[in-house]
Amino acid sequence: MKVKYFPNSSVDAHFDPCDNSSKTSPEYQQYKKMQQQSANWIMFYNLAECVPQVFMNIVLTAYTDSLEEGF
Repeated sequence: MKVKYFPNSSVDAHFDPCDNSSKTSPEYQQYKKMQQQSANWIMFYNLAECVPQVFMNIVLTAYTDSLEEGF
């Protein structure tokens, strides 16, 4: 992933995003871009996980109610 989002850069593993001295540095801007991409993927994953659960909860509740009325 580093190669895809940080081509031609030397971002090392010891980059400190909390350092207040260089908020305009290219490394910091790339770090922010990577965090935004990660947040988007996490949001998509959570939606893909929760939407089917909510749908199935509604469907299965109605289905089991209809089965109980037959007995």
